[in-house]
Amino acid sequence: EIDIVTGMVPWEDPARFLNGEFDLYWGLEENILNIQDIASVELYESRLFLVVNHEDPLAEKGTARIQDLAGRTLMVGGQSPAALRSLQRRIIESIAVKTYNSLDTLTPFVDIKAEKGIGLIPDSMNDHSGEFCWIPFETNITLPYCLCWHRRDNRKILREFISVLRKHYAEQANGPCS
Repeated sequence: EIDIVTGMVPWEDPARFLNGEFDLYWGLEENILNIQDIASVELYESRLFLVVNHEDPLAEKGTARIQDLAGRTLMVGGQSPAALRSLQRRIIESIAVKTYNSLDTLTPFVDIKAEKGIGLIPDSMNDHSGEFCWIPFETNITLPYCLCWHRRDNRKILREFISVLRKHYAEQANGPCS
């Protein structure tokens, strides 16, 4: 048996993995860097998408750019990764955009559905339900996701599982969410 914790939601942070409650941690690389006794492998780099309702005028765009956000309300906060916070600041400083503070990584979807704003969200959060329109956002920013394990854990089943995951992600041309 292998226990995995993801870094996708705030209540599943790497602390539980580091305390030994879980065998593996899958999440943003920035949450787990430079920690002793942890081995890791980058699985993929998540791209940023502008997420809107299907009825939103931006839903027709093939690619969204910073200037497309002018006059709109942009979801910010929500425990965003550092690179995304930096992009959000750059947008706020460069164009006329309103902001709406999101509490965590899940509430932007509720807020977007309620038409409170639009969000820049990593494709790793895309559940492919078709509920929202995911528009590629023109930026060179990506968010590296990794798989981490405790160096002392040498179980064969763990090594095999890591090997399967690495192979799977290596075969995905544009990441797991394309």
